[in-house]
Amino acid sequence: METITEYLQNNPVYYDFSDDCTESAAYREKKGYEKYFIYRSPKPDVKEIYPAAASAIEKNYQLYGKVGDPDAESNLLQNIYSLLWPEIKEKKNGYMMYKDRESGEDRIYSDTMTSCQTVLNSYVKSKMPEVFEKYDVKYVSVKMCIELYETDPAFKKLLEESKDLKNFIKVYHTLGNYIPVPYGFNGARSGYFGSHDSWDLTLMKIKEYYDAVKENPSNSGELFVCPSEIRIMELLHCDKEMLSCYQWLNSFAGWEDFIEKNFLQDFVGEDYQPIPFCKDHSWKRPQILDNFDEFFRNAGQMIEKRSGRMIEEIKEIEKRKRQSIRIS
Repeated sequence: METITEYLQNNPVYYDFSDDCTESAAYREKKGYEKYFIYRSPKPDVKEIYPAAASAIEKNYQLYGKVGDPDAESNLLQNIYSLLWPEIKEKKNGYMMYKDRESGEDRIYSDTMTSCQTVLNSYVKSKMPEVFEKYDVKYVSVKMCIELYETDPAFKKLLEESKDLKNFIKVYHTLGNYIPVPYGFNGARSGYFGSHDSWDLTLMKIKEYYDAVKENPSNSGELFVCPSEIRIMELLHCDKEMLSCYQWLNSFAGWEDFIEKNFLQDFVGEDYQPIPFCKDHSWKRPQILDNFDEFFRNAGQMIEKRSGRMIEEIKEIEKRKRQSIRIS
């Protein structure tokens, strides 16, 4: 899709931004789990312990070619970021932007907010524990899921049984699951093996940061860092420099301003407390052992509602532009 106008005219709440990262019309016509696993197909590996997955991945590459990551490759998403957050380019915030090596264009760092694969792995681990003995492995991976999708009717039945998972897959690559972020934030905040790759958890830690800043405790010298710095270190899992994240969070007037300007109102309650995607989901307990349907349902609904908010704002901006042109 080439323009924002075209985007608005084609059911934008459910537009899949991976469609903007491929030249394959055949890929764009796919839907649901089939499309998801085509997108998730990693680079073919000749040393594959999952033979059906290896064949499927090779076939997907031959039929559809490379499908890029919208975070890095969707020009439409970049145009929307520039429209909704014009201050990023206006202020030339270096910590929010980078120069693309191939095109030389200035682009905005981006994050897919909540991972589907991470929670899907936990779902399979919980519902089909026999796969560990079957494949003699210790963890569920995207390749295992593709193998199961190609060979195991029980796996397909498991997927089909959850309407909430279907909807989560449907909105995974839609506008409400993307956000501009600073340098180093994307991978760092998601944690080791994607343990915290879920934006209810991210918001919990970001709120802790704003709360610590608001309290403004004095540093007695007994600690090398103050509480707000500790929160940033925890948010980034001590994996990246903190400066870019500081600059980003401090560019907002506070927690409520951060929520409002990033269209995250549906991710918090009336008291502006982050809403967990499911019962007992917390920064200290990120792994989901149960309540999967609740997670899929809440995450999917929040993403969908955020898309709606962002689209309404895009429409208002476009309307003001047209009015300005007519007046001039």
